[in-house]
Amino acid sequence: KRAPEADRSAPRLSSRTYLFGLHNIGSAALKALEDIDQPFVVVDFDPTVIRELTDVGVSAVYGDASDEAFLEQLGVERAHSVISTIPEVSVSLELLGYLRARNFKGTAIVSARLPEEASKCYAAGATFVIIPTVLGGEKLRELLTEKKTRRLSWERLARTSRQAAV
Repeated sequence: KRAPEADRSAPRLSSRTYLFGLHNIGSAALKALEDIDQPFVVVDFDPTVIRELTDVGVSAVYGDASDEAFLEQLGVERAHSVISTIPEVSVSLELLGYLRARNFKGTAIVSARLPEEASKCYAAGATFVIIPTVLGGEKLRELLTEKKTRRLSWERLARTSRQAAV
C-alpha cells in the first residue's frame, strides 16, 4: 500500500523524538510526551490517523518506518529518541538496522510481541524493548501488591480503560 506522491513528501522535520505507530501503546506514549512537554513528531502509516492528529495540532507525518529513503528525508538518525510501537518485529529490526548503520547515539525504544523477538531487537541495537504482555503482567502485579495505593490504582485503571473504550 503506497501513498500518493503528494502525501509521501515528508518535510525535513527537526525533532528530538520520533514516535512511530499510534497503536494502543503509541497513544499512551503520545500522552506521556505531551505531559513532559517533549517536542515530538508522530509517524504513522494510516492517513486517517495523521489527519486526526494534525487537525488537533499534533505534529504528524504519513510514512513507512521501514522505508530508508523516508527515514533519511526525516533525518531520524539525528533525533534524541526514536520510539516505535509498531507491533511487527520485522519493522522494528529494519528501523534499528537503519539507525545502527548511521551510528545513532540516541535512545531507541521498539516493541515486540515475544521475549525471543525482544532479544533480536536488543541484539540489533534497541535501548529498550516494550513487550505489551509482560508490561501488562507487571502492571497487574503492581496493582495487586501495592496495598497503600491498590484501591486508587484500580480506580485509576478503570477510569483509563473506560476512556480508552469511548
